[in-house]
Amino acid sequence: MKIRQYAKFDVCSKILSPHRITEVLRVEPSRVSQLGSRQTSPPIPVFNVWTVSTASNGEVEAMVEELVDLVEQLADRLAALEALDPMLSDVDGSGYGITVVRYFNARDGVEDETVAPGDLEKLPGQHHLLGFTIEPELMRRLARLRCRIAFGEYG
Repeated sequence: MKIRQYAKFDVCSKILSPHRITEVLRVEPSRVSQLGSRQTSPPIPVFNVWTVSTASNGEVEAMVEELVDLVEQLADRLAALEALDPMLSDVDGSGYGITVVRYFNARDGVEDETVAPGDLEKLPGQHHLLGFTIEPELMRRLARLRCRIAFGEYG
């Protein structure tokens, strides 16, 4: 089985454009989506989305930690964004957070690199990217930042 995975930090707003978010955060995004750019009534996408992504196929905790490091550096600027758009701290889907995306059986994914130690047999279905842990200190950092985390798994 091949697995492809990456993590991303998104800021979603109905009020602030991706350009304005970039101005306030002073960080270039990996990707942006403009509210209503694919369809205007009803608007699709339903938010302006500003995204920074990690390199793909790293360990989940390392990718999340990389993004938490970034969010910690941006904490004051995120507060400035919340002053411009109070809905960023709401739970209606707007706001900011980290998403880990994992694709199983991905054509462009990574093959398993696990080697069974000693005389142990590697079992079918094992993969070095399956399973992960988010340690308590990293969870505390996320909580201090009021940064949600979501996981999407496909395949």
